[in-house]
Amino acid sequence: DDNQTFPFFLGEKYSVKIINNGVCGYGFDQTYLAIKQFLNNPQNRKLNSLVIASLIPDDIKRMGYSVFAQASKPYFTLDKKHSLVYHAPSLSRAFTIKNNLNRLLRMHSLLWRNHLSNPVKRVDYVDVNNGEIEVAKVIVEELSKLQKETNVPIIFLLQPAYIDIPSH
Repeated sequence: DDNQTFPFFLGEKYSVKIINNGVCGYGFDQTYLAIKQFLNNPQNRKLNSLVIASLIPDDIKRMGYSVFAQASKPYFTLDKKHSLVYHAPSLSRAFTIKNNLNRLLRMHSLLWRNHLSNPVKRVDYVDVNNGEIEVAKVIVEELSKLQKETNVPIIFLLQPAYIDIPSH
């Protein structure tokens, strides 16, 4: 539920409108693309806009995949000048955003159930060995440029992979 997310609670606490563009399973590369698309819309660059990108350690690792959880995804490599080279998702695995999100949610649920009952894991990922740490550094530089161009602050919230909240 969206009303159980930190963006929801931030909006409630500070009485501001929050647009939660977070997508479960995205890599940092996909987060970069989402931020770039969001800020390319002039309406989203209004005074008092702010972008908060929440990342977990796996988001960097996911940048090295062209397929994640059986869904094709875009990824980047670096050219000889250390510029980003975009690789679009494979057409044979491309889906509409809605279908891709629905599939990812179903896969998350199925993978979790499968993980609990079946010790044998299926291959759900295709590693492209793109040097994701170096690519991440260039993406941070690109986001810094975008922040200056749009005058919209971009804050990175780095979270642990899992947070165990005890129930009372």
